[in-house]
Amino acid sequence: LLKRYVAIKSLKRDHLGNQEIIANFIAEAKVTAQLDHPSIIPLYEVNGDDEDRIHIAMKLIHGSTLDDVIEDTILDCKLMKDKRTADDEAESLKSRLENFIKVCEAMHYAHKKNVIHRDLKPENIMIGQYHEVYVMDWGIAKVIPESGNDEAPDPNGLCGTPGYIAPEVIEKQAYAPASDQYALGVILFELSTLKHAMKGQTMTEVLQKTCAGKLETLEHYYPQYEIPDEIQAIIMKATALNPADRYQSVDALADDIRRFLHGEETLALPDDQLRRLS
Repeated sequence: LLKRYVAIKSLKRDHLGNQEIIANFIAEAKVTAQLDHPSIIPLYEVNGDDEDRIHIAMKLIHGSTLDDVIEDTILDCKLMKDKRTADDEAESLKSRLENFIKVCEAMHYAHKKNVIHRDLKPENIMIGQYHEVYVMDWGIAKVIPESGNDEAPDPNGLCGTPGYIAPEVIEKQAYAPASDQYALGVILFELSTLKHAMKGQTMTEVLQKTCAGKLETLEHYYPQYEIPDEIQAIIMKATALNPADRYQSVDALADDIRRFLHGEETLALPDDQLRRLS
């Protein structure tokens, strides 16, 4: 009747007899429906059909993922070569950081609702045609206790994507807003350097490197571009091994990015006397 195009996420026929998968599918719909924020994908309806399949109708987004943005920026650097100046990259980084702030705002809202995403990565964040930002795929999101931390083992095992999973989650499944913040710190690393923050030949190697805090060198994909000291410090703080050494909240992380963009002193890298004079 309304002739509105929507995106449909459907439960596969193969899973119709799996009560655990069905429960998780419905849980995703319930969690997403609770999160009413401009940067969280809106859910319109949950319904079934004659085959007992379940379908989730949500907003159809035309745009690119953050992963696409990173790849496009790499391609632009490659094609432009010497014509692409340090100022050009600084302006491009500013645009990427502005999108990142919107992601942080969405996650701060979710954390206020006691919901953690648990699978934040560039592929799960979309930039729309009008520069709107959406955090996608809340399939393994979890509602955490009022205490803000959940150390009970997950019956489904370790959740998330290796390389973005926080060390404390790998070691003791301590899911909390701080574990989402770690993933955001890794995403910030990749938006700033245009390369993966954690590399390994196997999943085990990636997880081991994560627990040891062995991120890749904070150097741009194209070494002629320098990563600002403030951004490097913000990344290191957000991905600190000890959750207590990270920002108090994702909102505080976003505020530090804003300070950097405004040319102000950041919490991650306080000004010394020379920097204050400058």
